[in-house]
Amino acid sequence: MPVIDELDAAQGIEQTTVARVLIAQDRYGEALALLARLLTQAESSGRMGWAIKLLVLQALALQSEGDVDGALSSLKRALSLAETDEYVRTFVDEGEPMVRLLRAALSEDRISDYVARLLAVCGEDAESMAPGMASLVEPLTDREVEVLRLIVAGMSNSEIAEALFIAVSTVKSHVNHIFGKLEVKSRAQAIAKVRTLNLL
Repeated sequence: MPVIDELDAAQGIEQTTVARVLIAQDRYGEALALLARLLTQAESSGRMGWAIKLLVLQALALQSEGDVDGALSSLKRALSLAETDEYVRTFVDEGEPMVRLLRAALSEDRISDYVARLLAVCGEDAESMAPGMASLVEPLTDREVEVLRLIVAGMSNSEIAEALFIAVSTVKSHVNHIFGKLEVKSRAQAIAKVRTLNLL
């Protein structure tokens, strides 16, 4: 029985390496199909450590493909499985692409303490990125933070739309969401709240 386990482990490492090569070659569809099969095997055999590694790779492949929501979904699943045993290297060894994903996860994640610790290991100061974000009822998205920065800079809705290459109606929608999350009713109140909470 141990020999079979060792063979399975060796095959798993080999297949994971193949998935990495496919990602490096921008063959994301093939990589994701392979990772999905491997993930099913890992979960059915109870090899959760391997499953976490596969989810991390899946997140990176999805991110490279441009599917940020899918990437964050896979990452959050990996984080929820990994948090109990405090996995660190599985995440931080992936370098800058993982740092970008962890930053995105931090702004909307429910396991932000763990994410902040992982970012700290990567040399990132999670607190300085958004010190007051935790005090909000719902965190701002990356786009809302961009819009908020431009509001603080004194730009009008039409100027923000031009700067971000989006419609004025989209800017208004973002502004409404920002006001709701900051619990304010005007730009002046929003700017005051940003300064009070040191959000940016």
